[in-house]
Amino acid sequence: MTDESLLIEIGSRLRDMRINANLRQNDLADKASISRSTVSKIERGKQVGVSEFLRYMRAIDLLESLDSVIWDTSMSPLKLASQQKKDRKRRRVGRARAPAGAPGEITWPEDN
Repeated sequence: MTDESLLIEIGSRLRDMRINANLRQNDLADKASISRSTVSKIERGKQVGVSEFLRYMRAIDLLESLDSVIWDTSMSPLKLASQQKKDRKRRRVGRARAPAGAPGEITWPEDN
């Protein structure tokens, strides 16, 4: 999917959500403090500034839906991997135990 077709799809879905919320473009523009032409651009899949897009999302109560694409940056992936490495216990291979018998006694297969 190209960037242009993706923007058009997002704009179309946002327009449907605005209509389902019974908001006209002018009403949404006033609520978001953006122009009606910016609302139209967003809904037609045209490029707008991030600030205007966020105002649109906030005005239609969709800003929280961005949480699924924005992760918690308090723990970077490198820091998380480092922490997991520290938490991992090293497993050591134990020595082979001597067979039950006299300690230190060696038996050969030919002896049996």
